[in-house]
Amino acid sequence: MKHWNLLLGLLLGINCSAQTTDWQDTYESIEYDDAVAHCEALMGEDAKVCETTCYNYCGKNDLKFESEFIYLGAESDLDSTKLKFIDNWIKAYFNKSYADLYKHDILFSNNGNHYRIAVQEPTLEYYKEELKKKDRVYLYIMYAGTIVKNNVVEHIFVANDFLKK
Repeated sequence: MKHWNLLLGLLLGINCSAQTTDWQDTYESIEYDDAVAHCEALMGEDAKVCETTCYNYCGKNDLKFESEFIYLGAESDLDSTKLKFIDNWIKAYFNKSYADLYKHDILFSNNGNHYRIAVQEPTLEYYKEELKKKDRVYLYIMYAGTIVKNNVVEHIFVANDFLKK
């Protein structure tokens, strides 16, 4: 799985040095709710209100977190809104040729809440092969921003990798 993180780092222009750190060390270990609160504060109040559908992108590529989840395993295609959002985020802030890196999401839970988190295509099979329903995992996630529909906020994270606990 580590080779996929190297690939993502190269693709997205994230600079990590193997001499001074492991790729996991570039992700802040934090409770998911705290990561959301941190990102929400950075995005500001304007990223919370929209009566139609609004995309609010975050271009900071250092909003990377290691958070614990429970794997529920229900994989699905990304809905068209989230797919468009993630593709536009990658095109705006990273290398445009890698916009198709996320096409599916997987269902996870954290503190009793369910979240569909987009996962890298090259890692998708590893989730199915290595995890069983209700396994505890650390997800290595990156914050992309918010989608607001009818004043309901959805924070968009993408999973770059996982580690079974």
